[in-house]
Amino acid sequence: MGRHRIITSPAELRPVAASGMEAPEDSARPTNRQTWSSSPEEAAVEFAAFCTRNPKPCPLLEITPPGDPEPARSALGSDLRVDLPGYRIYRHGELVERRGEIRNLWRDDLASPDYA
Repeated sequence: MGRHRIITSPAELRPVAASGMEAPEDSARPTNRQTWSSSPEEAAVEFAAFCTRNPKPCPLLEITPPGDPEPARSALGSDLRVDLPGYRIYRHGELVERRGEIRNLWRDDLASPDYA
């Protein structure tokens, strides 16, 4: 049985995830639960408003400006396109793909609400 490294902070997780680590969503971050969702600005702002109206189940931590993949307030120096352990791509509400990075899918109109 191999040795497993215990990751205790988002700063420790980012370089490991960027190196290609694959793990189930919940196992990669046992103590830090943040969820990112990138969508066109209008939809992201609408979702952020939903979070603001429902702060207990969806506490909003940050929303990135359109086109900016760096969550400067909650994860300074990170890049949402490559620094997560995995990405699920949905189109029209259906899961169509899982991948290790999303650089070629990123657009200038995408904004990303971060909620815990």
